[in-house]
Amino acid sequence: MVYDCLISGDDPEVIEWVPEHDRVWFIVETLSHEVMHGGILVKMVWVLDNLEFREVRSRIAIRNAMKTASNDDVRYLEQNVQNTEVRKWCFGSK
Repeated sequence: MVYDCLISGDDPEVIEWVPEHDRVWFIVETLSHEVMHGGILVKMVWVLDNLEFREVRSRIAIRNAMKTASNDDVRYLEQNVQNTEVRKWCFGSK
């Protein structure tokens, strides 16, 4: 239900009110799909750029999901996520 609400909503800021473990689940679940359309990727960029992931296990789960996601999706995220701290733990880049 939370996932469907986040996917179908036009405003990514809705996820701001969702607990961290649900935000992680949203990202991991979304990355597990073979084909993502641009709107979902834009939401994911917004989430990664604007919301904090304080728990180490959250960061590990997202990083592991990136390893199994499609190369095109990961490349899009690497090119569009601007948050320096997130780039470090998510992609291993500066």
